[in-house]
Amino acid sequence: MNRNELSFNTYDEIILEINNLKKNGYEIGSNWNLGQICRHISYFMKGSLDGFEKEFPWIVRVTIGKWLKKKLFSTTRSKPNGPTDPNAIFQREDDDNEAIEMALNLLERLKNQTEPLKPSSIFGDLSNDEWNYLHKRHWAQHLSFLIPK
Repeated sequence: MNRNELSFNTYDEIILEINNLKKNGYEIGSNWNLGQICRHISYFMKGSLDGFEKEFPWIVRVTIGKWLKKKLFSTTRSKPNGPTDPNAIFQREDDDNEAIEMALNLLERLKNQTEPLKPSSIFGDLSNDEWNYLHKRHWAQHLSFLIPK
């Protein structure tokens, strides 16, 4: 499985990467295309900005959520095919433009966000710095499977 080494320090770097992939094309090194990745991560970005419709049960948040949070903040790279919220898995679409635009708009909102972000559906309260770290890491993980042409 081909994979790029990506790391993002700013949301502008992510926006640039998405625009380059959209403009120049890419090879898929895993299961999801750019549109699916954009919808997947947009689910979490929108939740952090506007709140999640559902949260995981308390027992899941204090057990699996606590373990997963510790793991994410103590490593730099996640393994592929890890667990995710089933509501954040999307089918491939013929036209990715809507998904890409939604992601770019949410990235702009996050970039300019000054108010506290909403709690995570599985981790509970996170600081804006923690959310920003997770979003940037999440983008790096998924976009690493799209090999630019």
